[in-house]
Amino acid sequence: MLKILFILAFSEQIFAAVLRSYSSNGNFNIFLTAPIINNTRTKIEVKTVRPYNASRLYTSYHLSDGSTIIPLVTISDMDINSRDLLHESTWISTSLRGYVFFNTRNNIYKIVWLAQHNYTYELGYQNRGMELSDLKVFDGNLLSPGDKTGVIYKLRNNYVVPWVINADGDGEHSKPFKAEWMTIKNEELYVGGYGKEFTDQRGNFMDNNPMYIKIISRFGEIRSESWVERLTRLRSSIGIEFPNYIIHESCQWSDIHRKWFFLPRKVAFEPFDNRTEGMRGSNYLITADENFLKFDHVFVGKKHITRGFSAFQFLPETNDTLIVALKSEEVDGLSLATYSMIFGIDGTVYMDETKLPGNFKMEGLEFVDWNG
Repeated sequence: MLKILFILAFSEQIFAAVLRSYSSNGNFNIFLTAPIINNTRTKIEVKTVRPYNASRLYTSYHLSDGSTIIPLVTISDMDINSRDLLHESTWISTSLRGYVFFNTRNNIYKIVWLAQHNYTYELGYQNRGMELSDLKVFDGNLLSPGDKTGVIYKLRNNYVVPWVINADGDGEHSKPFKAEWMTIKNEELYVGGYGKEFTDQRGNFMDNNPMYIKIISRFGEIRSESWVERLTRLRSSIGIEFPNYIIHESCQWSDIHRKWFFLPRKVAFEPFDNRTEGMRGSNYLITADENFLKFDHVFVGKKHITRGFSAFQFLPETNDTLIVALKSEEVDGLSLATYSMIFGIDGTVYMDETKLPGNFKMEGLEFVDWNG
């Protein structure tokens, strides 16, 4: 696949665009006219740009009994507890690292956690930072968004690199965008918020900014797109209308099924009430077609009102039929906790909720070689 970047420079203005050629043999014809405007000849500069890097960042291990082993990592969002107590201007996000073992023939599924790493960085917003809310491999990089700063970071094995920053709503606000999930569609990164109207403590409507998403190219170009109608139809499919709500922290697009998959963090058939917010845990798996016109849902395991889905990925080598997910627990009076699950897209549970080590609120999960 050959990709060409055209930069058209007029006397005082520069226009840039990306033209994608999908010719199977790489041959193409380009017909350009370079007009003269106000006695100034147009300058046309043609540059080749690299293709999208679709390589995976993990190695699968296959055993003689048919078992598969794949490395995976998590990332934490510890809210105000992300601050480094020893360094006032530094914040921390913890990554647990391990392996998922599965054998579909023998119905064996388990996850073991073997290591832990703390990512640190000095960038904050209103004394908050490194509250990382998801993980996704995109264009050969492991990415993670900070839900307070609006920054998406590239995560190296032991440090972070800031990549782009997202503004709230339509992108024309000074407030950072509170990113909660990431997925890939058509070689672009889709970044979503929690997907409900922003309300005050009593549930009164303030704005729709959390119902926008960001679509980011591999070059860091950002488009803001309103998903108000799509997310409204999605929640209506299970009988929820404002002021009742769904809070989303995990979404994936499947090229195989041509569907969107949502595992909500919270599902509320009552208006927002800060006193009961921690008891809205969900066991819904909701799917939508590409245009959010047809919906379906199943229930995954038992409903625990204190636990809701915070991240998931399709298990590799299962044709997007099996899911590895995290459920987090954040309730006053209880220690923070995260649980892992493995289940089918039909709701069949293969590994029930299993607590991760430590008292962390993990909000990202991805398959990455971490040992070396």
